Amino acid sequence: MSNGYRIISLEEDRFKEAINFIRKDFFVEEPISTAIDLLDDFMSVRTSINMIQKKLSEMQSYCAVQEGENKIIGVIVASINFMGDHVRKETRIKENQGEAIFNIMSLRSCVFSKARPYEILQIDKYFRIHLLLVHMNHRKKGIGTALIKCCIERARTLLVPACIAGFSSVISQHMARKLGFNLLAEVMYKDFKVFNDEMQCFEYPFEDSIDQNKSLACMALSIALPIDHSQRSASIISKKENTNEKKNRKKSKRK
Repeated sequence: MSNGYRIISLEEDRFKEAINFIRKDFFVEEPISTAIDLLDDFMSVRTSINMIQKKLSEMQSYCAVQEGENKIIGVIVASINFMGDHVRKETRIKENQGEAIFNIMSLRSCVFSKARPYEILQIDKYFRIHLLLVHMNHRKKGIGTALIKCCIERARTLLVPACIAGFSSVISQHMARKLGFNLLAEVMYKDFKVFNDEMQCFEYPFEDSIDQNKSLACMALSIALPIDHSQRSASIISKKENTNEKKNRKKSKRK
């Protein structure tokens, strides 16, 4: 790639570097995290890291690497979501795993429930972008756009009919629109409320941002697939399931 960087698949040997990069910069800058003071909640930080590690293990993520120094300067964490995953996974986080991350996941669940991507787009799976981060010293070089484009191409290769993300900043939302993403649903941070069982009242966990970042937007890009994509998609998924079965058998033998 030009501009002194290249985009590569995020492989297991770089997971630790990617996690450290995210821990150092993402929680400090990402609008949702700052609006709820995530870094002040140790349990939430730990739960967030565990969630990110699980997503990385699905091997659908990418990173931008600086030429010469070969260090990560950008990362996009993604996975494939299947119908029913939203109900099973987004609501798994419990309040005792961290109040901040519990409220963040509740907000994300609310936005995606409003968006109804499976119904609106008439699909049974989609390529989900969970996290996008570019180091502040390397922004305005097209790295964020390049990372999103890699996910779009990955989705097309895997015959997944849509690429969807919850974009939390004005910049990422604008970037997505330029790439053809359409808004499915949006929730303003200041308007999101949760019920406090102990106090028997509603609370607004997210502070009203003083900057331009005001909302979480679920945005989607439909991907044109070949006519025979159903058979090819089934073949790709079958191969993936066989690979996972082999990995599980190897783990069982080790035990």
